[in-house]
Amino acid sequence: MADPTANGACKVVLAGSIAKSLLCEVYDGLQKLGRQPRLHGFLANQDPAARMYADWTAKTCKENGFDFTLREVDREDLEDEIRVANQDDKVDGTISILPCTPLAIIKILEHLQIYNNFLDYGKRLFGRRITVINRSEVVGRPLAALLANDGAEVYSVDVTGVQQFSRGSGLRKQKHEVRDMDGWGLRQCLPVSEVVISGVPRDEYKVPTDLIREGAVCINLSSGKNFNPDVKEKASIYVPAIGKVTIVILLRNLLRLAEA
Repeated sequence: MADPTANGACKVVLAGSIAKSLLCEVYDGLQKLGRQPRLHGFLANQDPAARMYADWTAKTCKENGFDFTLREVDREDLEDEIRVANQDDKVDGTISILPCTPLAIIKILEHLQIYNNFLDYGKRLFGRRITVINRSEVVGRPLAALLANDGAEVYSVDVTGVQQFSRGSGLRKQKHEVRDMDGWGLRQCLPVSEVVISGVPRDEYKVPTDLIREGAVCINLSSGKNFNPDVKEKASIYVPAIGKVTIVILLRNLLRLAEA
């Protein structure tokens, strides 16, 4: 499940080990369904990371009893193509902008026991401070909102600045609120965060190791490597990639659509 690094302090947790337990749940549901659910993917750009994700998805689907089709379309035609797929009874689910990645991060944090299962749902991240780097609309922002709604104080960092996602002191509010943290940057966020999640889609971007809190959990969700190798000298747990978990979550969601 986890391999100790050379210094013996940090454990590197691989996505495959986390995905394995989730696949068992998917396999059981698939046997009860008694047919192959079909996942329909659209590729509307030339992004190599998107192509790699599609290839991984196709491979995982085939290995686990799912049907996967991929259509390459022009960006301008994507909306019409999705409408057609939604009317096709042979298609159980589609990939376009559905954010499976935030849910994959949640499952990873549960696996790492960052969630406190003694508390009620909606409070299990109470007391946790988490930095999420990159506030994209399909991953970073929804992830920050999910974490905050589970009780965490989240610092969402982007090129435009830092925003705090929180339910207030003592979880007074039923849902999260967002406020700008004027003058804040990584220098203020990282030293106080028990968890650091980075998803900047650039190989040259690196989280500054010297600012990371001693013993933090560091998770890389980017297709590149946002953490330097010396992160293992500061972190207690390091997850270098999450792709395999994301794809299993995709299959899990597809199965639930097929069961509905």
